[in-house]
Amino acid sequence: MNRRHSNKESRGHNPEASVRKRLIGAWKLLTFEVSVDGNVLHPYGEHPIGRLTYDEAGRMSAHVMKLGRKSSITDPIAVTSASCDELRQIADGYVGYYGTFSLDEESKTVIHHVESCTLPAWVGTDQTRHYEFVDTHLALRTGSGKAVWERLPH
Repeated sequence: MNRRHSNKESRGHNPEASVRKRLIGAWKLLTFEVSVDGNVLHPYGEHPIGRLTYDEAGRMSAHVMKLGRKSSITDPIAVTSASCDELRQIADGYVGYYGTFSLDEESKTVIHHVESCTLPAWVGTDQTRHYEFVDTHLALRTGSGKAVWERLPH
């Protein structure tokens, strides 16, 4: 029996593969904002810095930091004996995590399966982000938050 298929996947076009291909690479953070009661807040400052990476093997990492963070601690081993104020300086304005990722093309979401994070409560969780591509930019949204990333050259 000869069947004619009209869906895109049967013609060799897999939308999820196309999205995955567009995600793969390194991204530089442009903006990070949160809307609260109609106000736009910038928890990592007006000019945050960050990197987001996705690789072909399905691994990802994300780092977001406020410019100008300061700490008197220069040795990672010294963190174990740091005061509460010193620990606050270290943690304030930074989040980083890594793990694997998967896509849900139907809901236009990328799911970060967190393996390790500066926020211990995120370890072992799935962090879902709604994605949108605009030119060379990638917007990721979750709840009231939005991060806009720019693709870095290969």
